[in-house]
Amino acid sequence: GATGMYPSAWGNASYDWEYTRQADIGVEAEFWNNRIRAVVDIYNKDTENLFIDQSLSATSGFNELSVNAGSLYNRGLEVDLQVDVIRNQDFTWTLGSNFNLNKNKITDLGDVSEFINGTSIIRVGLPIGSYYMPKWGGVDAATGDPQYYKQDGTLTKTYDATSQSVAAFGSYQPRFQGGFNTSINYKG
Repeated sequence: GATGMYPSAWGNASYDWEYTRQADIGVEAEFWNNRIRAVVDIYNKDTENLFIDQSLSATSGFNELSVNAGSLYNRGLEVDLQVDVIRNQDFTWTLGSNFNLNKNKITDLGDVSEFINGTSIIRVGLPIGSYYMPKWGGVDAATGDPQYYKQDGTLTKTYDATSQSVAAFGSYQPRFQGGFNTSINYKG
């Protein structure tokens, strides 16, 4: 019944900041007496000293250690377009849309080539947030049992996330994003 405390994570005295270098080039344009407005930005962002939670052996007494390891890049394009569909002295109706495309890739992880993090993997050459799990092989028509692909491409009825997981499903971070908007202005 007494309260107590225990360490939940292993300390890391060499834990440091992430460092980022970024370059952006943008163009803003307006057409038809400012009724059409567009903004286009291209960016390149390189990050070093990534914050990563490295999995540890359970014998250490902790699940993970926060480390700075490796680097990644983000490259992309952002577009914003606004059009005044109706515009007169008292009333303006504007329609707009925005869109962005982002590609990221891990370029270095220091002394290792990958970290498994639950159902995702942090691996050199893959984007952040890449799924890592067994690949569904369908249902065995004769028995109705589920089937999974092994890493060598053969089918098995045994599910084993440790030996069957593959990084073949993309990333949970979207590559494309966008949206639409509208606004109405009446006499200010």
